[in-house]
Amino acid sequence: MFSTLVELFGQRRKILHRLLGLSYLIHYAILLIFLSLSTLSSNPTFHVQHSHRIFYLQLHGILQTITALFAFRFLRHIKAEQNYFTDKSTIPYKFIQENIFFCLQLLFLAVYVNPSSSRYLRTKFQFIEALFVFFPFQFLRPLFPKTSLSKSLATDKKTDGNQSFMRATAILTKLFFIFGKHLIGFFLNYCLFTKSIKPDDLFLLSWVGMGGAYNLTIGIFLHTLKFKKYMGMRTSVSLYCFGFLISGAPASVLLFRLAIRENIQLWLLVAGGLIVQFIRGTRGNVIRGCYQAFVYAALTNRLSIA
Repeated sequence: MFSTLVELFGQRRKILHRLLGLSYLIHYAILLIFLSLSTLSSNPTFHVQHSHRIFYLQLHGILQTITALFAFRFLRHIKAEQNYFTDKSTIPYKFIQENIFFCLQLLFLAVYVNPSSSRYLRTKFQFIEALFVFFPFQFLRPLFPKTSLSKSLATDKKTDGNQSFMRATAILTKLFFIFGKHLIGFFLNYCLFTKSIKPDDLFLLSWVGMGGAYNLTIGIFLHTLKFKKYMGMRTSVSLYCFGFLISGAPASVLLFRLAIRENIQLWLLVAGGLIVQFIRGTRGNVIRGCYQAFVYAALTNRLSIA
């Protein structure tokens, strides 16, 4: 056990990335314990009092991902379609690059749910609020590479005995990405924008942020353990998918609470966004951009009337 830790974190080569990774795991574990105790003690004000802790964790995750870009430059020859779900190769360099986009979304969420920083954002930096709430996939996503789960399913970089398992977990991931983009992402951001989430429910978003951080940063560590043969493929991928539960369960509870309140307009707007999601090509990108502009105008008008 000790020799494994030394090999993973104690070597001088890529020492900055190794030390940041070790400190991130400790940071995550401490915050996970702290949040769990707060949840068990039924402390709904956790996020108001301690949301800065979630912010620092997400910032830590971005720094760790940036050091990974320098540490794993040798991955640049890996084709983009060879994604996370393979047992014959490793993740491509573009997979790490695109992780920064999702880490930025988590960082914004940590800022947006804090009452004081949210008020400052609304008064001084409305364009940043609009960018992350309504237009992240129009203006930010094109700045980062994109890997394809669909192409990953089509590749032959899997042993015969793991084909079914890898396909099932990749499909599960694809479904969760859709859930995460439209319900955890757009819908909850719309609710925060219109102040439809009660303060007592904000602590659930702490868990959403923890789940996202688990998949984006610890997920890469799990893949490294699999690649270096410290962990079996099925164990590694199963633990990666466990992150969906960390963020998906509290998000589902929050969505249920919002469903029984008067949020019909927001649900319909998200449903419309889900429909235009399936329009392909340049035409689809234009339509989705126009649709988000419509949503922005509609919700801004709703706030002005209120």
